[in-house]
Amino acid sequence: MTNYSAYRWVSLMGRPSMFALAALVIAAGSACTGKVESPGPSQGVSAVPGTRAQGTPGATGVGGAPGVNPGGYGGSATANGTPGASGTGAGVGAVGTGGGVGIVGIRTTPAIPQALRRLTVNQFQNSMRALLGNVPLSTVEEDSHDGGLATIGATQIVTSPDGVEKYQVAIDAALDAAFADTTKRAALLTGASCPPKISTGDACTNAFITRFGRLAWRRTLTPAEVTRYTTLAGTATQSLADAYAGARWAASALLQSPNFLYRAELGQPVPGRTDVRQLTNTEMASRLAFFLLESAPDDALLTAAEGGKLASVDDIRAQAQRLILLPAGRNAITGFVRDFFWLDRLDSTAKDAALFPQFSPTLRTAMGQELTRMWEAMAFDQDGSALDLFTTRHTFVTKELATLYGLPTTGLTDTALTAVDLPTTGARVGFLGTAALLSMNADQKEGSPTLRGKFVREELLCQIIPPPPGNVDTTLPDPPAGVTYTKREKLEMHRTLPTCAACHGLMDPLGYPLESFDAIGNYRTTDAGKPIDASGSLDGQAFSGLPGLADALKATPAAASCMVKHLYRYATGSADAQGEPVAISELSAGFAGGGYRLRALVTDIVASEGFRLLTPQP
Repeated sequence: MTNYSAYRWVSLMGRPSMFALAALVIAAGSACTGKVESPGPSQGVSAVPGTRAQGTPGATGVGGAPGVNPGGYGGSATANGTPGASGTGAGVGAVGTGGGVGIVGIRTTPAIPQALRRLTVNQFQNSMRALLGNVPLSTVEEDSHDGGLATIGATQIVTSPDGVEKYQVAIDAALDAAFADTTKRAALLTGASCPPKISTGDACTNAFITRFGRLAWRRTLTPAEVTRYTTLAGTATQSLADAYAGARWAASALLQSPNFLYRAELGQPVPGRTDVRQLTNTEMASRLAFFLLESAPDDALLTAAEGGKLASVDDIRAQAQRLILLPAGRNAITGFVRDFFWLDRLDSTAKDAALFPQFSPTLRTAMGQELTRMWEAMAFDQDGSALDLFTTRHTFVTKELATLYGLPTTGLTDTALTAVDLPTTGARVGFLGTAALLSMNADQKEGSPTLRGKFVREELLCQIIPPPPGNVDTTLPDPPAGVTYTKREKLEMHRTLPTCAACHGLMDPLGYPLESFDAIGNYRTTDAGKPIDASGSLDGQAFSGLPGLADALKATPAAASCMVKHLYRYATGSADAQGEPVAISELSAGFAGGGYRLRALVTDIVASEGFRLLTPQP
């Protein structure tokens, strides 16, 4: 094979420039008042949950979409919409290509803005491997978690010049590996029956660009685009005197284009409505695929989009149910878990090596895998209630992780996860008892009831604790000579200060039950030589230890609706949208009515207005 690295200039010919969007997010802090703040309803919601907004007949040929079960988006408890009369259906019409049953629901602006979204790191890597096979991929620019999730930060991140270079290096190295492997190369070029030739306008190269470009750009290339990249391919082939050079460098240009690295979600007009735009069929294909698979649409999904089969709610649900049954469909949950819990931080989480010599890279990897596997098993293998994730004693460990948990290690390895059941009377339960979350909510030497309680209050209950006043002293008191304080005793004294009592009263009682676990999640019974007091409370309800906290969270309605909110934001890539409170309310009702099943929630989300519609930019 030719050493293509000496000819990288070829890839620049005809390559569109990289671009990025920047958004400045300014959040004004306030001093803690002792009140848990929940974001209030957004302005401009035109109806209340459970209200039907009757659609009116529209232009012939534009029909409403089938009703969403249960009750449609913002609708009542029934699944049957009000028929649209050859036009706009009830709630939101103009979705679909014929008459029929309209969506039951309120008429509310979803306020998910039009956007260009850069692929997250996982989406980029998965898409590359879907296109090229199992190829090595070097590091690219990190995700932004502005807004709490990488899928939200994807609309706000700026790609630096160094980031552009990282993409080029990663893409070219992956293509070098794919074209050096005769099997992978033949698969890319649709088999040896049509190998490229050193000729101008080679038909096989043209066919490759048409097919590969469609999959890479997630839409059919225009004739002008095909011509442009075919010309590039011909130039590379002639310059390098290599029949495969044209295809390889055309692929490099296609993959370095913003059409691959960014997702355009701009939408199209909706007849009868000026407040929203509807995702096009191909935009919907991308949104579905990147939510459910963390990867680009497959050929079947693109074909459905090109055939107009992603316009109605029924069509969207059908494709979602097909995708979620694919092996990669589990990414709908595992991708969310990695993003929401920000598991990439585990790689950079530091611990005192003298205190925790066992905190190895392989142990950190196992910690993250345990958490994602726990959620995946509940959603797919058990199809059980997501609330059981708080109290489950079924988990997955490697030999290192089992050693940390004090479990038998016979038959275990340090590389493969094995399903195990924790002791029925043990102190460790649920996903809050995983070493991943306990480690990330701790400092280098010890756990932090405040950090852990804040995590529970804000991330699991969706209640905002304002930051402390700027002049507050957060230093915990040192004990007198010859006296030792437990972390709890220090915090209790800290809470005697009026400026600290209110907020710490909201956080610390939720973190004390986790004091039985040290900075890497190892179980312990003493702190500073004294027995640990693991009693805590949630809004007046007292309990002891993590099992008691888990039971309290499982029984708290806010925990289920908070889970819905985070998954909805992950799917839509937007936070605090105008219609979000109504969407969360309706989706939460369906979540509860369906037994809190995550897979059912996923398909309800893709059928919601917030997933399908956009708000035009002013």
